[in-house]
Amino acid sequence: MAESAIGGFINFTNLKKESQPAVVTLLTGRTVPETWPAGEQKEQDSDDKYVDPAAKPRVPKFSRREAFADAATHENPLLGGAFVNRMWASFIGRGIVHPADEMNARNAPSHPELLAWLAQDFTAHGYDTRRTIRAILLSRVYALGAAPDMAPESFAGAQERPLSAEQIARSWRVVVGLPPEDLTLRRAVAAAIPDVLPKEYNATFQQAQFLANSPALAETLKPVDGKTVARLGALPDAESRVREAFLAVYSRPPDTEEAERALAFLNEHSDQPTEGVRDLMWALLTSAEFLAMP
Repeated sequence: MAESAIGGFINFTNLKKESQPAVVTLLTGRTVPETWPAGEQKEQDSDDKYVDPAAKPRVPKFSRREAFADAATHENPLLGGAFVNRMWASFIGRGIVHPADEMNARNAPSHPELLAWLAQDFTAHGYDTRRTIRAILLSRVYALGAAPDMAPESFAGAQERPLSAEQIARSWRVVVGLPPEDLTLRRAVAAAIPDVLPKEYNATFQQAQFLANSPALAETLKPVDGKTVARLGALPDAESRVREAFLAVYSRPPDTEEAERALAFLNEHSDQPTEGVRDLMWALLTSAEFLAMP
């Protein structure tokens, strides 16, 4: 990225009406050292301020962007805590500080000792992400089952959390028997479901419209030979199609009520078994059970 070697030096007036320089400052209070022009002196851009004046883009000898990145990633006690909190939120469904992106004085950690220990361990081992992820995945809290009546900040049970757009797109294609990667579908789902680690899991009207009318999803459900929809449509009876559809989508058989309703639906479309299976698969793929975990 292109970056100028000059500019960016401004002053602001504090509550005491005093003019002060606006320096780059981290939340820890640490500042990024810069050489400011003296008095009213105006800066002049010149080739000698760049590592290679002929390069495209040119890199300044002093890069404010590089200095800020260095200050943020070295000797920054907040970095480890922010990272492990986000990893915890990603795998457990809620951050130790919640929301995960708002670590500030207003959002106290629910378990400060745990957050401090994870951050210290992560930092002491050279920011080893695999080590941190392994620790979370092997923990007892990650293995807990659902506990719908618990207080979410207690981490006494598994919490429902939405799949990301990329996870949804790949999962849809795997279920219908296609290769997982498809740029068109991934972009369409990401545009409709952009949030990652949303504060509250609550589908919007726009997302519901997308799930109901997405041409990209309809394309994946075409009854292509050898793929899931065509395979289920070729089964000899509706009971088999229902059972195999639930196994393909949910990796479990349907319960009694689910089996009855799905069977009644397929029987209504007995003259078009493949189309009936396609619509049943659509209903299962856009359900809350499929779009959320655990």
